[in-house]
Amino acid sequence: MNERSFINNVRMIFYNEEFMEAGAFAVTAGNRAFKYGDGVFETALFINKKVPLLNYNINRLKKGMALLGIEEPSNWNLQHFASIITKLCEQSDIENGRCKITIWRSGEGLYLPVTNTADCLIEIFPQETNPLISKGSPLVLGVYDDYPKMIHPLSACKTSNAIPYILAANYAKQNGFDDVLLLNTNDEIADSISSNLFIVKNNTCYTTSAMNGGVEGTMQAYILANAASLGIKVDRIPMSISDVMSANEVMLTNAISGIKPVTQFQDVVFKNNFAIELLGKLKWLLEQDAK
Repeated sequence: MNERSFINNVRMIFYNEEFMEAGAFAVTAGNRAFKYGDGVFETALFINKKVPLLNYNINRLKKGMALLGIEEPSNWNLQHFASIITKLCEQSDIENGRCKITIWRSGEGLYLPVTNTADCLIEIFPQETNPLISKGSPLVLGVYDDYPKMIHPLSACKTSNAIPYILAANYAKQNGFDDVLLLNTNDEIADSISSNLFIVKNNTCYTTSAMNGGVEGTMQAYILANAASLGIKVDRIPMSISDVMSANEVMLTNAISGIKPVTQFQDVVFKNNFAIELLGKLKWLLEQDAK
């Protein structure tokens, strides 16, 4: 099943309190997400029609809305979003895959909005295999430092303006990297194109510090909150390129792939024993949370 193969060949979405066929959805030329990037979004893995990290996604979503001044409807709680995703899965006959929640400011206007109410679009996409089962392919990591990321609260959220990550993705493709690290204005590592960084030194995990210009990842937060259950110790530190170079192992994490072991960074080659073992524990824990 590919992303466009749904039950009866109909792709269903949820838009502003209504379930509809994707083909019936359209935005105007004045749509503020389209014109100004005036919105936030979340992407998450679902297993057995449930999203194990949904509470992390909704918390970050609401934080982004508050920072943008987009009003939150009173019924937008965890159960509201969970029930919509479950129903979309049932309508589309999909057990496992990924979902995307996109929120933008309603109405049109120029830089000054005409309203601060919210529009909401929820989509789901199937995946043939749970990516957490795979040990992953070799991953070569580089650095993109053309446009350092500013350190401010909005950097921690996923906004509809993703220009730094688009430029980084183009750079990675042009230079033969699978992913690249983005730096902040202090020359510290912020994040990567779509992931957060973990390194291992002497059997201790380290990940980037909070408020460092990078997105506060949901999988990063989940691992930090469940470190004891995963049998690991994790510290948050300001992280430099030299920290990565001197690490025993390097990993990238995000909500869809879980853990991606890095095999090479610049001229340093890494083993992945710790990462692969942690991936197995993480898969088991997420599946328990999805029951």
